[in-house]
Amino acid sequence: MDYNYNEEALEYFYGFINMINEDFKAMNIYDMEYLLINHSIEDVLNVIASASNTYKEFKDAEFEKGGTFEDILLFYLTTVKNRYEDLLIKDGKSDKTADKYYDNLKSPTRNSNGYIHEPKKDIGMIQSEVQKKLLLMRDAILAYYKVYQNKQLIAVLSTNKADKDEYIEFEIKEKQLLHLLGVTANQLRTNPDFIRLTGKPYMKSEEILEWIVRDVEGNNDLLQFNEDFIKRIKSNNIELAQRQFDKETQTSILNYHKVGAKSQTFLKYGPYEKVNLVAKLAPGKRLTVNANSNIVMASFAETFKKYPWAFFGMKKTPNEQYIETLLIETPDNKKEIMKGSQAGVIKEIREGGKKL
Repeated sequence: MDYNYNEEALEYFYGFINMINEDFKAMNIYDMEYLLINHSIEDVLNVIASASNTYKEFKDAEFEKGGTFEDILLFYLTTVKNRYEDLLIKDGKSDKTADKYYDNLKSPTRNSNGYIHEPKKDIGMIQSEVQKKLLLMRDAILAYYKVYQNKQLIAVLSTNKADKDEYIEFEIKEKQLLHLLGVTANQLRTNPDFIRLTGKPYMKSEEILEWIVRDVEGNNDLLQFNEDFIKRIKSNNIELAQRQFDKETQTSILNYHKVGAKSQTFLKYGPYEKVNLVAKLAPGKRLTVNANSNIVMASFAETFKKYPWAFFGMKKTPNEQYIETLLIETPDNKKEIMKGSQAGVIKEIREGGKKL
């Protein structure tokens, strides 16, 4: 059934959606839109029915144009789920699709003058597909603010009895997000098309992140995106997708295969409660040729069937630690990466320093 409500009615309905999500928040449950990324509509409805007092109170309430709140909620969940299904990259009939995205996760090639900027003809996607990859990126950014910001996963690496246990704290910082989602800031800062479009020769990572995901409605505040979810379902235009295919633009501004694969991996990776293992890599082991990570946090994310494992890699020294990369791997490559590693035990998840 298609409920053709006006904006005022939708905002009224969305007030109830916010109330249900507030019920979830009080019980340390992630909001329904995030749950739909990795769970079925039926599963999410079951969580709503058991955890939301708002739903229990209003599920039989009838709306003016027909249908109970329960009916319209099901329509809303279906709309959101269908949107994700449309955006998420499909495996295809063979491994070729997955391999193409995996191969594009490699670091950009450099020459003696810096980064090589691929010509626009090498994008390999039509405008609508570029737009989908940017929408995936925007949803990954939303997931960061909902699920990861100001949260830490604490693990311990047990040593021999003579030494103290080594505690590891994984925390994804906002300033790391751009790179984790497949965008190299330095590459953009030397791209003449990017400079022309932004009008700025230098932008911080956070500024680049906001510029990329700014939508045509003029909503520049990333934190407000969640409040406009219904509007974004109805209007999924991204300004960058239009600018990329403008006649004046000569280069591929982003590696859209890389952005899409990393954003989808980020969406399907978590939350922290889903992490399967943490470990300290064996001496000399590397996640990629250019990565310096010596600590990993892995999840069975199933971005692609051939590459179901997702790794966050962290560089940790006595003086610094930071998450530097996000990648996907095959089960065999995962075994090779973990060979000789020191396994850790996940102890707890914290928010703002407090245990959840």
